[in-house]
Amino acid sequence: MATGRTHATVAWTLAVPLGSIGAYAYATGNPALGIGVWCGTVAGILITPDADLEGTTWEEARFYSLARPLGLLWQWAWFLYARAIPHRGISHTPILGTLTRAAYAAFLSHLLTWIVNGAWLNYCQISHCTPSQIALPYWQIAPYTLWGLLLAWTIQDLGHLLFDRKRKNRKRRPRIWPILLAVTAIAIAVFIAQTR
Repeated sequence: MATGRTHATVAWTLAVPLGSIGAYAYATGNPALGIGVWCGTVAGILITPDADLEGTTWEEARFYSLARPLGLLWQWAWFLYARAIPHRGISHTPILGTLTRAAYAAFLSHLLTWIVNGAWLNYCQISHCTPSQIALPYWQIAPYTLWGLLLAWTIQDLGHLLFDRKRKNRKRRPRIWPILLAVTAIAIAVFIAQTR
């Protein structure tokens, strides 16, 4: 089992080729895919499979080092996820774990817009202004952006899980993680090639 520092190093190391793929996609006429890959890379660095830990994770500690209120907000935002999902449960399952964290992030964004809209409506009732609602139009996100985000985030998670697996019985089990990483990288390359 690797430490948070090791996971952060792996995530930043994977960010280099993923960022390059995103830049290539952006430069070759598919900016939606490039932006999605960049966003997925950042999401993979910030929201790891260890988001299911109830204690302070390495990523949360980084937010605390930037500003204590930011660290508190980040840890509170992911508290329900950590309580609902046991450590090394579904969050540490390839692809499915990424999808659960993406769904939870979407839930958080809906909750935040609900809070902001309610506060703005209350302010407008007091100050007699015209309220305008904030909406997050997920249906307007380009499909390439969404696919790029999920593919890059999944690759980041696979890198995390590769270093997180237990070392015992290492010789008896086939090594599937390098194969999964290679297949995912090839899938991204084929996807980029087809979208040009």
